[in-house]
Amino acid sequence: MKLALSWIADQRIEAAQQRGEFRNLPGEGRPLVFDEDSSLSFESRLMIRSALARKGKESNDRNHFLESIQLLRAKRAKR
Repeated sequence: MKLALSWIADQRIEAAQQRGEFRNLPGEGRPLVFDEDSSLSFESRLMIRSALARKGKESNDRNHFLESIQLLRAKRAKR
């Protein structure tokens, strides 16, 4: 199923490119800017947010969130 969805997405993107739908978009020609946590899976980000909420922390506390990401990355690197 995942391969089928990926194939459909690729086909639609290619068709849109051929129609020129990606031309003249804001930021065209510039590199994409990713969030610091973009390398983490959705599940990892969800787990961190849930843990923060359980501890009574607000999930929008960016510094605490980034520290949690660094801890998770360190744990993953030890594996």
